[in-house]
Amino acid sequence: MMPTKGYENRARQLSLLSGTIHQLQTDPKIPDLIEDAEIMSHDSVQINLKEVKKQFRRATLVPKSLIEELASKACLAQASWLEAKNQNDFSLFLPELEGIVHLKRNEADCIRNPNTTRYDALLNDFEPDETSRNLKDIFFDLKTHLIKLREKVLVSSMKIPELKGSFSKADQLKLGAEVARKLGYDFEAGRIDLSAHPFCSGSNMDDVRITTHVKEADPFYSLFAVMHETGHALYEQGLSRKTAFEPIGSFASMGIHESQSRLVENHVGRSSPFCHYTQDLLLKFFGEASIPDKATLFKMVNRVTNGFIRTEADELTYDLHIMLRFELEEKLIEGNLATKDLEESWNHLFLTDFDIPVPDARQGVLQDIHWSLGAFGYFPTYTVGNIYAAALFQKITSDYPEAMEQMEKGDIGLIRDWLKSNIHCHGKKFGARDLIENAIGQPITVKPLLAHLTSKFSEIYNF
Repeated sequence: MMPTKGYENRARQLSLLSGTIHQLQTDPKIPDLIEDAEIMSHDSVQINLKEVKKQFRRATLVPKSLIEELASKACLAQASWLEAKNQNDFSLFLPELEGIVHLKRNEADCIRNPNTTRYDALLNDFEPDETSRNLKDIFFDLKTHLIKLREKVLVSSMKIPELKGSFSKADQLKLGAEVARKLGYDFEAGRIDLSAHPFCSGSNMDDVRITTHVKEADPFYSLFAVMHETGHALYEQGLSRKTAFEPIGSFASMGIHESQSRLVENHVGRSSPFCHYTQDLLLKFFGEASIPDKATLFKMVNRVTNGFIRTEADELTYDLHIMLRFELEEKLIEGNLATKDLEESWNHLFLTDFDIPVPDARQGVLQDIHWSLGAFGYFPTYTVGNIYAAALFQKITSDYPEAMEQMEKGDIGLIRDWLKSNIHCHGKKFGARDLIENAIGQPITVKPLLAHLTSKFSEIYNF
């Protein structure tokens, strides 16, 4: 909502604030405070101290001047990216992006260990203790199967109708609010507003806000955006109150966070049972015009399209979009791809992976905000989240098959309570992989995700 001319001043403000915060984080008294606390034997103290030491080390390795410059540059780069996207011209964003990439490489060099790559150092800010080598192994196996599944879908003779009509913004917002409340979102500790891009944000469990974006010709967009952000919000609202203001009181990783949103959006929201509930709501708010029967609705909300836009991608092709970004951003940070060649590399890789040429920068390299913010290492957490979500949902429904029946009424109380008891309440007490493996009782693999996708789309597309 800020005026265009406000970016320069906002950049100075953020630079000053970031420098001040960094000064507090690197206060020379902190090591003495840690040493004093280390004599306490209580397990919770030691777990918290481990996180404190990690955060202190991370902060002290990066000079204040770099922190300030990054904050300023990210603000200006965001404005540049927005203008470039509006003008559909990557060259307008290129100078600022080159600056961001240069600064993030410098930051990575500050924080990485001798045996750690630049990219892994940045990846660990979002997914602690994960490595790009491990992700490549997982993603390669997943990508091969996803492409085969997509090919089967695209050659299928099944024709799924599209929803037609105009659906009022006010009714869509009422629909989203009713679904969020049914899923368990606490409106006394949150609210839903409109924004250009849906997100979830908050200070702690008593103030977790979500936003959505409305397209009057497509009520599914806002509906599933609300479900996705509600998944994030349920995680935040489900964190332990006891450790709310302790270092371990936050979420375990972005992969864990994405697992919660993707589980609610895809495994719940796009499931056949939940479509029974959704169809009744659509009739309630929009009448019978263009609203199909429950079986057709299930197919419509899972339609596969080989499109350009990540945020509009179906469940089957979504991870292919993520893997493309992961490959490119790792090369950028490691210095194996010049920033000026990014658009050409994007277009080439997209054509290879999706077999369709990118028509313009807006539908290609300029579609995401992440790189303008310097969020290198964030993208792969979406696919990590999908892998975790499938494993968690498989475990829940295997132990409690009645959860599927309850979803027909929009009731996910059993699922929500299980997640709160096995994931949410632990905060950062465990590493992400340990947290998931403790919850599901076995090692993490891509098998649950592939089984879920194969079962769903073979049913829809008859193969």
